[in-house]
Amino acid sequence: MQQLRVRHSSNGDGGRSAQRRSVKEAVEVGEGREEGGGLFVWLLAFRALVSLATSRAAFAPDEHWQSLEVAHRIAFGYGYQTWEWRDKRTAASAWSDGPIRTVLYPALFVPVYVVLKWTALDDATLLLSLAPGLVQAVFAAIGDLYTFKLARKVLPHDDEAAWTTLLANLLSLYTLHTATRTLSNSLEATLTVVALYYFPLRDTGSTASSLRISLVLFALAAALRPSNVALSLPLVVVLLARLVRSGSHSRVVELGASSLAAALLVSIVLLIADSAFYGRSTFTPLAFLRRNVLEGISLFYGASPFHFYLTSGLPLVCFTTLPWTLLGFWQALNGGDSSSGSPTKNNESLATLARVTLLFVAGMSLLGHKEQRFLQPVVPLLHLFEGLALYQSDEPHPRREEKKKKNSNDHDAKTPPPQRLLRSLARLRRRQPWAYAALLAHLIPAAYLFAHGGGTTRVMEHLSRRDDVTAAAAHGQLGVLMPCHSTPWQSHLHAPHLSAWFITCEPPLAGQDLATYEDESDVFYKDPSAFLVADDQRIQATSHLVVFESLLDDDRVHRQLSEQGFVVHKTFWNSLWHPDSRRRGRVLLLQRKDWTGST
Repeated sequence: MQQLRVRHSSNGDGGRSAQRRSVKEAVEVGEGREEGGGLFVWLLAFRALVSLATSRAAFAPDEHWQSLEVAHRIAFGYGYQTWEWRDKRTAASAWSDGPIRTVLYPALFVPVYVVLKWTALDDATLLLSLAPGLVQAVFAAIGDLYTFKLARKVLPHDDEAAWTTLLANLLSLYTLHTATRTLSNSLEATLTVVALYYFPLRDTGSTASSLRISLVLFALAAALRPSNVALSLPLVVVLLARLVRSGSHSRVVELGASSLAAALLVSIVLLIADSAFYGRSTFTPLAFLRRNVLEGISLFYGASPFHFYLTSGLPLVCFTTLPWTLLGFWQALNGGDSSSGSPTKNNESLATLARVTLLFVAGMSLLGHKEQRFLQPVVPLLHLFEGLALYQSDEPHPRREEKKKKNSNDHDAKTPPPQRLLRSLARLRRRQPWAYAALLAHLIPAAYLFAHGGGTTRVMEHLSRRDDVTAAAAHGQLGVLMPCHSTPWQSHLHAPHLSAWFITCEPPLAGQDLATYEDESDVFYKDPSAFLVADDQRIQATSHLVVFESLLDDDRVHRQLSEQGFVVHKTFWNSLWHPDSRRRGRVLLLQRKDWTGST
């Protein structure tokens, strides 16, 4: 098979060394395939269980409104479209005026909804809520597997470093909370780590087919999240420079052709899928670039200082193991060297990954709108750096490690993954008790976050099961007086005849000044009492209201709703505390006293 390689063959020893590495890697790949099947099944089971826990708790509105709500609309014919999905172009409008979201990610959940529809299982509200998360669990498990495989490829020869990386990945507070959520960032992270595995990170390169796979996956990641280019482009530039220095002009042409082919292939898929979805020629990256970058609409949802990812993003993503992540990053930046002298498979691979991570975080820091989840593509790399530090800081005795590897190589492939991970955890406890404690500390907040924000989901599931509410179109309406997109919508309500409304937060799409523009949510929370007076007609027609308990702390609002005949019908625990004061307290379902429906 044709090889895309950068050869440094100025001496015979270098060539023989590269040949020995290639033979060893071929053996490792064979062992990895045999082990990978059983490992993936276990990872899938683990992520499926995590999905069942996280799917009923809240993280970001996009996990519902930018994926499941869209998929539900495709499969069942009804659902809300936020401004990102609306096509208001006139016949003469340019493509850059169109919607900014691609349908590629929501489309993954459409088959699940269609199967539930055909089998009449969509009436099972809980199943409707849980099934999409199980789809994302498959991608999360793939990401876990390739995080392990990438670590095995670039970290020290002893597989213990790769297992330590996988352990850090599975016990990470951030991945436990986000990996199985139906966010495009979650799939982006999986595509990225698989692409990195196939990308030629070291001088000895990889097969041309592996490079093409990597480039296509990077292109898909960029189609989902255009900011992913900040990660993939530096890698391609580094490889290009390496090829130019080596004088491999034919391979420079091959790299250019493969990159162009990958970009063209994914662009065609994107164009066809989005044009079919929107009903006219649509290329969403152009509109995304215009709206979010050039016009700065994303700043409407918040602007953070340039140091946000350093002072807030990384500490939250890495949590108590941040010191080991930073140590591993520093070691990787220096080629994996440490005081322990542990051997590394390829120093340049680690250094390249560290530099790319640094460039990605720096590039994302230049954008005004920042969120922790925007770091998701490099989260597997952060765990890899953490695994490197945890492994090398053990300072193993060389002879003991050599003897251990000799005795264990024939047995590790047959050891069940949970037992192998427990062995790594026990090893860490013996040699690095502080790191062991820091890693397990992730589990405490993770357990809490399995429930945090769950009231906003459970109230919608409750409403979907009530015949009187789903028939409210004939008798009244459902209103949600919360910060916009606090709850899921039809993806959880699944009630086509329900007349419902919520407080919106449309951005200034008509060129209004961002500094002075106020959306409906701003107007409501500036003076909730005045809003209720001004919106009296809609309130009068409403039979049920969903609110956060903190709203009723305003005596005027409490009195107005009481005078309108609203009483607390049911409460849903939501959180111990919330940084947004508007979202504090329980979720309350208010119902009119004179409501004639069943309870």
